[in-house]
Amino acid sequence: MTEATQQVGGEQHGPVYWLFAHMLAPVMRMFAAHRLAATVFFVVLVLTTLLFRETWQPVAVLLRLYAVPVAAAFLFLYAVRLVSKRARLLAQISVWLIALPLLVGAVAGYEYAALWVRYQSIKVETIDRLPETDHERIQPLASVHALTSGIIGDSRQPAPPDFVWMRNRATGAIEFQWTMGVAPKIWLDKIWGTVDEVITVSGTAPSLQFSSETKHPVRFTVGEELWLSSRAHTAAIRSFGPLKFFNYEPADVRYLRDDAGEIIQVISLLRWRGIFFPYPEFGGVLVIRQQKESSVGAFVERVALGAGEWISPERIQEFPYLRGQNIMSYRASRYIGESFRFMNGFMAPFPGYHQGDVRIPDSKESLNTQPYTVFFKETNGMPGTLYHYFSLEPFLEGKHGLVASVLIPADGTDRVFVYRHEDRNESLMGVSKVPGLVKNSKMEYDWNVSAAVEERPYVRYIDGKRRLLWLTTVVTYENAKKNSFTAGSVPQVALVDSATQEVIWVDPRDQAGWVKLLSK
Repeated sequence: MTEATQQVGGEQHGPVYWLFAHMLAPVMRMFAAHRLAATVFFVVLVLTTLLFRETWQPVAVLLRLYAVPVAAAFLFLYAVRLVSKRARLLAQISVWLIALPLLVGAVAGYEYAALWVRYQSIKVETIDRLPETDHERIQPLASVHALTSGIIGDSRQPAPPDFVWMRNRATGAIEFQWTMGVAPKIWLDKIWGTVDEVITVSGTAPSLQFSSETKHPVRFTVGEELWLSSRAHTAAIRSFGPLKFFNYEPADVRYLRDDAGEIIQVISLLRWRGIFFPYPEFGGVLVIRQQKESSVGAFVERVALGAGEWISPERIQEFPYLRGQNIMSYRASRYIGESFRFMNGFMAPFPGYHQGDVRIPDSKESLNTQPYTVFFKETNGMPGTLYHYFSLEPFLEGKHGLVASVLIPADGTDRVFVYRHEDRNESLMGVSKVPGLVKNSKMEYDWNVSAAVEERPYVRYIDGKRRLLWLTTVVTYENAKKNSFTAGSVPQVALVDSATQEVIWVDPRDQAGWVKLLSK
């Protein structure tokens, strides 16, 4: 018998068995001596786990993501130990010197492989022309949030805005707007209060006009700025069943109108797919409706079972108010955009190689990173709709050429369009060079407190040619930390030609005249 095993009742047990046996024995003796206390403790533990399951749900997702690779790593190490334990010391050292680098490489390559698997799962459609844009938004997202915060009292705060479409109840016309919920700011009201107002302002107008028509009284008992069971993410997690609990995450909260014209709250969900190399994708939405009156029953239901009606990605097209809408999780879109690093082959993003690799060029001055929500007209038979747009540039940060444009339908439609500028030898400039060109064109500005941000695509047929320009807005920082800015009541707007790098300053109040100005 070896030193690592002991015989009990004719059976041999290893050190792991005895480790757990010695750990559990005193616990079992204590439970046997205090049955009532142990029962009460167990019941309280179960209830606490269920009532506060949102606190450990991220841990459950992590277990789901990394259980297989961790188990595989332990099996690998165990197999190496079995192979090497009877060998001589020099042979053991040699085996471990080979095994450990292999394990480290496998761990480091795990995310690499997951991103590759995601790229292979995408239904990519290469388009032969970049569609025209429309319904251009002038104000940057952070500016909209700052301006809205300025007109709201100190006891309330707006949520981050989202660029969506809403149907005008009077005319039936589709309007593109910024929407945001307004929630209490005082901590006690965050626990017991509600989202009592939704603000909608034009997303295409140069200046934000706040009036009684843009402020809509509502009553949502959950919101992203509320606390405890009233927090939108908490309510979403508590609505998950066992399978969703380990596979889904709540993401962005938006405010829309349904087909009846009622304002609703929509929570985008992130779903993890795959066992060996899981990746995030759009998981549908939770639709939360207003609660006109408070009741004990509704409160208990929200605390115990959460809130919201789940609509899967496959059913989105059944609801007209969700078709073509901006409801996809930005995180899911971002992962798709990152996966295009593999569009030139499996080895393209390999460390130290990067041949054909690309990057998403996020501006250091913009508080809102890609993707940007942009309206594109008809694309490959798909009618005009909102997209999450990515501009891809070469991996090295000193390179500013535009490699490709990626268009992801914002309603989660399972199609991704890519226009490969580099393959067509267009030699266009990417967005990372835009801020520098804008600064050079207005040297008299104080660029220590100002910046050109959120470079969005502006595509038009001009003089018989399709031209891609970058639409950017000049903002002024509100503090030295540069974590908040506004674009002013009538912002300064510039169009930068991606082909000639010319900067054209335009009047944001006369969008119809931009094409005429560019055709000169």
